[in-house]
Amino acid sequence: EGVHDEAAEHLARALMRPGLETDVVASLKAQFGTAMRLLAQQRQQEEKEAAEQAAAAARAAEEAAALVEARARAAEAEADWSSFLAEVLAPSKLRVDARGAAEGEGGEGGEAAAEPLVEMPLTLTRRGEGGEGGGQEVVTLRVHKGQDASEQVFAFCAANGLHSADEVSKLGGLVSGRLEEAGHAREEATSAAALVVRGARQRREGDYSAAGAAFARALHHAGELSEEQLAAAKSGVVEMMRAERRTVPFLEAMARGAWEEAVAFLETVPREERSAPRLQLLEARAYQKLGRWGSAQRAAARVVEASATHSSWERGQPRMLAVALGSAAALELGDGKKALDFFSSVLKYDPDQSSVREQYKKLKAVLKLTEEAEAQLTKGYNHKAVKALDDVLGKLRGMDVGSALFRAQLLLKLCRARSAMNKHEEAMHDCQTAYRAVTEPGPGVPVSPARVREALEARASAHEHDKNFDGAVVDLRAALDKAPAGEKAQELQQRLSHALDRQRRWQCVDPSDRKAWQDNRCGHPGDPKSGRDHRAVLELPANLDQLAPEAQCGWVNRQYRKLARVWHPDRYKGVKARAERKMRECAEAKEVLVRQLRCSEHKGR
Repeated sequence: EGVHDEAAEHLARALMRPGLETDVVASLKAQFGTAMRLLAQQRQQEEKEAAEQAAAAARAAEEAAALVEARARAAEAEADWSSFLAEVLAPSKLRVDARGAAEGEGGEGGEAAAEPLVEMPLTLTRRGEGGEGGGQEVVTLRVHKGQDASEQVFAFCAANGLHSADEVSKLGGLVSGRLEEAGHAREEATSAAALVVRGARQRREGDYSAAGAAFARALHHAGELSEEQLAAAKSGVVEMMRAERRTVPFLEAMARGAWEEAVAFLETVPREERSAPRLQLLEARAYQKLGRWGSAQRAAARVVEASATHSSWERGQPRMLAVALGSAAALELGDGKKALDFFSSVLKYDPDQSSVREQYKKLKAVLKLTEEAEAQLTKGYNHKAVKALDDVLGKLRGMDVGSALFRAQLLLKLCRARSAMNKHEEAMHDCQTAYRAVTEPGPGVPVSPARVREALEARASAHEHDKNFDGAVVDLRAALDKAPAGEKAQELQQRLSHALDRQRRWQCVDPSDRKAWQDNRCGHPGDPKSGRDHRAVLELPANLDQLAPEAQCGWVNRQYRKLARVWHPDRYKGVKARAERKMRECAEAKEVLVRQLRCSEHKGR
C-alpha cells in the first residue's frame, strides 16, 4: 500500500519480541531493510515533489506578477497614445466648432458660451447640382477669447468650401480690423517668411490645420513676402484646405474609435497627402486596433524611416510610439528579427538611448533562448524545452516589448511540453494563464480570435492528456467556432470528432448498466477493451490476469487506497475540481473491478 513508515514500525516491533527463531529474525531483518530502503526512496520522492510544487507555485506567482507588470506597461503606453491623440485630434474639434458655427449653432457651448470677440454674419451663395444657384445661407464667423484668429479664419473657410487664398486674406483682414477696434489686436512675433517655412514643415508632418493657419497668418503680412514666398503661401493655404477637407473624415473616425471606417477613409486620400508621419502613425494605430499586425508593422516602419534623425529619441515622441507599436506587431507575427530592427533604428540615430539599448539586449537573448526551446520541442526533449522556456519567461520580466500576448505564446508551448511530461497540473495552469492573457490583453490591444483559438486548442490537448474529455470537447467546440472556413476548420472538426468518440467511450463506466452502455455504443459488455479502462485508472500491473484471484483483489484495494490518499479533495493541494474528478473515477473503477473479479467471493478464503 506504500505506507513504508508503518511497515518499518511494525517490523521493528516484531524484531523486538523475544524467542524468535533465527530464520524468522533473518526474514524480518530483510523485510525491515527493504521497508527502510523504500521509505528513504519515498521520502526522496516526496521531497522532490514538494520542491516541484514549490517551484510551480513560485512560477505561478511570478507569472501573475509579470501579467500585472505587462498590463501596467500597456497602460503607460496607452497614456502616451492618449496624449498624442489628444494633440493630433485637437484640430478636429476646432473644425467641428467652425462647422457648427456655420450651421447656426452659435459655436462652442451654444447660448452658454462666452461673448465672442468677433462675430461676423456672412452671406454665402451655395451652388446646386450642375453648378446652378442653390440659394443663399447666412453663416457666422466667430472668434472667442483664447482662439487664434488666423486658425479660425482658415477653419471657417475650409469648413464652408471657400478654397481661395483671396477669401482667406480678405476675411483675415476683416477679423484683424475688428479685433483692433475692440482692443484685442495681437502683435505677430514671427516674420511672414518664417511663417511660410513653418507652414511647409507642418505640411510635411501632416498637421494640415496648423500649416493652413501658418500660411493664412503669412498672407495677412503679404507685404513682407517675396513673390516666390507669396505664391507659396497662397498655394499652400488652398492645398491645406483641400487636404484638410479630405482628411477630416479619417481624423473624426479616429476620434470616435471607428477603426474600420478610419482605414476606409484614409484609403481615399491621395498617397502624397497621407504619407506624413503623424497620419502614418494614426494609420498604424488603426491597424493595431483591428489586429492587422502586418499592416500596422509596415505603417510604423514608414513613420520611423520618415522621422529618423540624429537627435535625442525620447519616450512619448511619435517616432518612439511607432517603434513600440512596430516591434510589438512584429512579435505578434512571430518575426523577432523585425522587432530587433525597430530597436536598431533608434540606436543607430541615438546610441545613448539607454532604455532602448537595454530592451534590445534582452530581446536578443530572449529570441535566442526561444529558438533553442523550439529545437528541443521539435526533437521531443520536453524537459530541456521546459527549462529553456522558463529561462525565456524569466528574461521577459521587466521588458517593455514583453507583452502579455508574446508571453502567452511561450506559455502555450510550456503547456504542451508539460502535458507531454504528464505534469498535468502545471500544464493546465500555463494554458489557463495564456488563455486569460489572450482574452484580456489589456488596454489598447484588440482580442485576436486566432490567438484565442490557439489557446483553446492547446488547453484541449492538455485536457485530453489528463483524460478530461469533457473539457477537451468544450474547448474544441469553442475553437471551431473561431476558425475560418477551410483546412483549419476541417482539422478542428476531425479533432472534435475524435475527442467526442473518446468522451463517449470514457462514459462507458459500468457494463451492468445496460441502458447507458447501449446509449453510448460501448460495445460488447464482456470485451475488456470496450468502455473505460478501469485498470489504467487504478494503475494496476499489466500482468494482473496472471495473478491469483485473491492477489488481483488485493491489488485493486491497495491501489485504490493509495490513489485515494493522493486525490482526496481534502488533502489534494492543487485544483479541487480535478481532484474530485480523479477521486470519482477511482471509486467507479474500484466498484466495477471488485464486482468483475468477484472479490466478495474470495474474501476470507
